[in-house]
Amino acid sequence: MSDSLPALLERIKSFRFDPPECDLTFADRLARENSWSIQYANEVIAEYLRFCILAVHCNHPVTPSVDVDQAWHLHLTYSRSYWDHFCKTVLQQPLHHDPTTGGPTEGRKFRDWYARTLHSYYQVFQQHPPTEIWPSPEARFAEVTELRWVNTHRFWLIRKPVLNTAWLVVLPLAALPVWKSLRHTLLLWLPHGLPTGMTTALLALQTLACCSMLLLLLVSNRWRKTTEAPELPQSGGPTAEELAVLAGGRQRLLWLAIVRLRALGLIDAEKRGLFHLWKLVAHPTRTVKLPPLETTVLNGIRHQLSVASLTRSVQPHHDPIHRHLQYYGLLNNRLRTSPGMLAVQLSIPLFIYFNGLSFFVRSLYFPHITLLTFTTVVVCLIASLQTQRVTSLGRNVLLCKRGESLPETTGETQQTTACMPPLPQLSIAAAVHGFSAVAGLQEFKHVLPLVQKSLPLNQPSTADSSAACGGGCGTAGGCSGCGGCGG
Repeated sequence: MSDSLPALLERIKSFRFDPPECDLTFADRLARENSWSIQYANEVIAEYLRFCILAVHCNHPVTPSVDVDQAWHLHLTYSRSYWDHFCKTVLQQPLHHDPTTGGPTEGRKFRDWYARTLHSYYQVFQQHPPTEIWPSPEARFAEVTELRWVNTHRFWLIRKPVLNTAWLVVLPLAALPVWKSLRHTLLLWLPHGLPTGMTTALLALQTLACCSMLLLLLVSNRWRKTTEAPELPQSGGPTAEELAVLAGGRQRLLWLAIVRLRALGLIDAEKRGLFHLWKLVAHPTRTVKLPPLETTVLNGIRHQLSVASLTRSVQPHHDPIHRHLQYYGLLNNRLRTSPGMLAVQLSIPLFIYFNGLSFFVRSLYFPHITLLTFTTVVVCLIASLQTQRVTSLGRNVLLCKRGESLPETTGETQQTTACMPPLPQLSIAAAVHGFSAVAGLQEFKHVLPLVQKSLPLNQPSTADSSAACGGGCGTAGGCSGCGGCGG
């Protein structure tokens, strides 16, 4: 902390958005425009003020989360409060909010700025930012292009299901013509069921059972997320290979090996063949003793293997690292739902359904109750088969390493330096940042676009989108505050 930081904290603490006796406060308006609770809006406002502290105090550009950016946008509309009081008196310097110029380079830049902001947050405030307001860089930029203003007076909003269950709707609709014949067949084969007076009670019981099981599924997933407490990473930290497997599996591990081989000058991208296509080629004159991973990849490139074949070739190196990360709790392949919970979710609806089947067949609601029962069963099965790959501890390790391994920036445009960093630092950056770790390096001018076309790194496709905005750093006379957002 600098000498001016305590004074800045005191000024921020005494700042008020609203005049006395204000009917519609800043927090009320923020909550109303975003459909938040007042409590959550106040939490976002507190994080917005912390973001402003980082923008003034840190010697690098900063980028807010989506929710913090909403508070920033709203504060800018209070132009007198923002410019005449907040910037002039509290921050004592202007804090501009400028839109992006667009393009994938801008997307990578703001992604790196956001990771750097999260790292500086921990350094300045000695605590990790709350994940519900400050998500990981992947989550922060995954849906940034989908944000829209919606007039709730004219439109209804229905939340999309998390699971891809469109086929659950299409399949029953396609089977509607056979419902009558199915009902008639079952009536011929099944004996008489329960008395007619039990119609409403049994239908209500089955409906309640199915809805309760679906509610139990949602509550158990919500409880698991809220009770999962991340721990601080151990001193020393994982290796670059472990970080690569943690961040992106085999594809990221292969990319790490390619980056190392190119940094050592053992491979390059050249135009070969009849159609002069770009290919990875090995330099036959260079002989260097390499680790097993790089040796495997280099031999594959010498034999002109495709990227898909190279990815399969690193599987023997990937599996021991994967087991090692599981042992230390960074990866987790356990099912989301325990077998006991799954048995409860399946047995109750099925037990009621099959015990009352002879009665349900005689009811006009037979298609509806059948669809509800088996939709419940299928949704519970799909949810139980999903696995949680990266644990909270693993996400925390990646978050810390992303902040530590960001490339140094220099100059007024904040572009990545043209000098390639040392190999250990470059390896960590390639493991946690993927392609963006070498963007701007002359040595990877041809290798990077070639590999990008055929090697997915498990990164959100919108990470490099142009839906970002940000501000540049001040003049050489001193930083006048810089910031940017991704939406």
